[in-house]
Amino acid sequence: MKGQTKIKVHGKACYAGLIFCVCGALLLSCKVQINNSIHVDSGKNIKGSQNSINGNIIVADNCEVHGACRTVNGRIEIGEHSRVEKLQTVNGGITVGSSVRVYGNLESVNGPVRCQQGTMIKGDIKAVNGSVNLVHTKVKDDIITYNGNITLEQKCMVEGDIVIKSSGHGSKHRGTLFIRIADQSVVEGDVRVEDDDIAVEVHLLAGGEVRGRIINAEVQEENPRIETL
Repeated sequence: MKGQTKIKVHGKACYAGLIFCVCGALLLSCKVQINNSIHVDSGKNIKGSQNSINGNIIVADNCEVHGACRTVNGRIEIGEHSRVEKLQTVNGGITVGSSVRVYGNLESVNGPVRCQQGTMIKGDIKAVNGSVNLVHTKVKDDIITYNGNITLEQKCMVEGDIVIKSSGHGSKHRGTLFIRIADQSVVEGDVRVEDDDIAVEVHLLAGGEVRGRIINAEVQEENPRIETL
């Protein structure tokens, strides 16, 4: 078995890839807010990417954003019943409200990812140094993390795999990383641990299941239901 810093990569490609992706996109963008947050008011339909450095991106309820939302040193919040594309943050986190459609990836470095009931992610969820917490959410592709716990609750569906990637030789993670799949949540693919330096436990609770393989992790299965005659 085995498997908030500032922008310092310490030679680890896993950090560099996501960070350079976000920072590179911001540098190439014609429209970037610096030291200011971006607020999209309720019901707005806007075109173009929303980009910020040292600021948050807050999208209210019932909005449509036809472009990526990217920030460095800020968080991203998406309100209920909104439609957005790719979400990327470094040194922040991503919170997605209920009944949201995300048509690309969610990518977070040094911050958690949280999604509420009825949300659909049509790409991957990628997290470095942050937990992933989903409630009644569908993920069409994979959940990929380098160093963070994963919790799926209330009939989540992951149609791809859950992958714990290696962050380089000699992982600094201490203790055990937990993947909790609960309340009839389902992972259609595999749970795969690719980091031999991390101990991972997969907890299957209240009907949670993995329909593929569980590779390089310990499984703890609990069933609180009591059958009576």
